[in-house]
Amino acid sequence: MKKVHVFLMALAVSLAAGMSPVLAQTGDWIQVGITQGSASPYDFYFYKLLQVNANTHRYATIIDVSVQGDANYYSAQGTYRIRVDKYENTTDRFDGLEIQCISGNCAAAIFYIYNNALWVRSNAKWGHIYYRTFAAFTSSSPLNATPFGQTTTAPTGYATTAVNGSIKCDFDNNQYYHLPSQDVNGNAFFYKNVGLAMNSAIGMGFNDTFTYDSKTHPHYGLQWTMDSWNASPSLWLSAYGGLKFFTAGTPKMVIAQNGNVGIGTTAPGAYKLAVEGTIGARKVKVTQAAWADFVFDPRYRLRSLPELEAYILAHQHLPDVPAEKEVLSDGLDLGDMNKRLLQKIEELTLYLIEEHKEKEAQLEMIRSLKKEVEELRTEVRQEREADRHAPLLQAP
Repeated sequence: MKKVHVFLMALAVSLAAGMSPVLAQTGDWIQVGITQGSASPYDFYFYKLLQVNANTHRYATIIDVSVQGDANYYSAQGTYRIRVDKYENTTDRFDGLEIQCISGNCAAAIFYIYNNALWVRSNAKWGHIYYRTFAAFTSSSPLNATPFGQTTTAPTGYATTAVNGSIKCDFDNNQYYHLPSQDVNGNAFFYKNVGLAMNSAIGMGFNDTFTYDSKTHPHYGLQWTMDSWNASPSLWLSAYGGLKFFTAGTPKMVIAQNGNVGIGTTAPGAYKLAVEGTIGARKVKVTQAAWADFVFDPRYRLRSLPELEAYILAHQHLPDVPAEKEVLSDGLDLGDMNKRLLQKIEELTLYLIEEHKEKEAQLEMIRSLKKEVEELRTEVRQEREADRHAPLLQAP
């Protein structure tokens, strides 16, 4: 008896608030009208499906609309679920409206949305538009009366349109949000941010996985996850056969299955990084396992200049430096080439030092010879001076 009492009290409260005691009522499909006029030029018909029928109405209604265009084309049909909400103290407008495409081609119809009305038009001719009340949670309905304002004149002054069949309208704040949708070919469209939970992947073949850092990752997919050594999430992206990055319809960068990277080329070959084109950089650091300072080791044998001349005449390039043919065929190793060039610079330095020593020795010899010559000149002058002052010898 107590349960009956509680039910009757709840029923009385809901009726007083304009709420229907039946929380879901599914009806049969009812025809709104045909998709186009019956005479040439067979213009499309526009239908005012929903409106604010009274300012005191409270709406909490879900209505299904099905556009059944030309049956010769599978893309001419679409079914939509529309939710309308209005508080009884809201004047001359709805509080919210939502349209979701639930079947068929989401682009089979276009909806013209006002804050107090909803118009619909099929995008295909030779068919009909239908509706049914899927659920009514109040005793009032926003449905317009037959013939739903049927006209061939397109609506104007609307707030927005829904051409993909899915939109959420917040009339209280004048905000409109296009919802995810799917076209007739199965392509999905997103108009806002797409969130992905940590350690959840996007990809294909989720049973084909590998383990890294004690975490499972698909061979063909991506996910945001935490590296064991990093305090912030990182993006993991995997493609078992490699990755290609396109611009203007052509691949501009590739990562091969072996991890080698190609920029401007899809075939990096054995190179970790292959670039077809010019590289611009402010600084390049090449690490080396050895350097050319062995030239200054006292045990290093420096070729004599005659030996070096003979080698150049025979080979047309410096010793220990690749020939032109080799460079054209195999390219050159920047680090190794710099080491070889430094080796030649250091050898040249040794040649210059040796030449300087020889020059100093020659200069010292010249200085010594000059000194000897000067001493001889002095002796000659002294002898001449002595001869000039000596008395002349008398003849016997």
